[in-house]
Amino acid sequence: IDVPPTKMYLDENVVVGVDRGMNIPAYCALNTNSYIRSAIGDGKMIHDKRAALKAEKDRIKRNSTFVKGGHGRNRKMVKFDKIAKHEQAVMKHIDHCIAKKVVQFAVKNHAKYINLEDLSGINKDDKYLKDWSFYRQGEFIKYKAAKVGIIVREVDPKYTSQTCSCCGNLEDGQRIDQAHFVCKKCGEKMNADFNAARNIAMSTKFITEKDKKKKKKIRNDEDNKSNV
Repeated sequence: IDVPPTKMYLDENVVVGVDRGMNIPAYCALNTNSYIRSAIGDGKMIHDKRAALKAEKDRIKRNSTFVKGGHGRNRKMVKFDKIAKHEQAVMKHIDHCIAKKVVQFAVKNHAKYINLEDLSGINKDDKYLKDWSFYRQGEFIKYKAAKVGIIVREVDPKYTSQTCSCCGNLEDGQRIDQAHFVCKKCGEKMNADFNAARNIAMSTKFITEKDKKKKKKIRNDEDNKSNV
């Protein structure tokens, strides 16, 4: 972060909301302003990079099955491990960069708080979401925010994408797609990710660790029932 904490003014009334997703890793908006925003990261670039590395790992694994052991197979698996470590390093660096820019946005706008969606209930079976580092990205944001005196809170993400951030109308079909939101009540048109980010910024439905443990228990009970 470029601004020393001692020289910063953080306004208790200003909150940054962060909508996290596949296309735009972090979309930031303010609770106090309907214009200021920041779309951080390139989801397609991240997905393509991971896909290329995965394809290389899969190729090595396929080729290694035809080698019956010995130095040949060992060399291939060493290369496999090297690519896997490189993949983790790349993703970690990307998460660091995204987190840094989120906190910089908050500092620039004098926000005392950052609201993040609670994604503890994310669908781990989804082939696109299961490898997405939402948790690590969130931890990096918390760490970097704490260094400059900004408080990070997690909020319930339910209905943040379907509710109009201008008039509060909740209705199916208002979120047209990832980029477009049209309110059926007030007629407001805006970027759908920006709308969600503003709702997150204005939300007071905070999630506690107790809430997370309760959600985890419910998921575990459901998993146990499905395995019977």
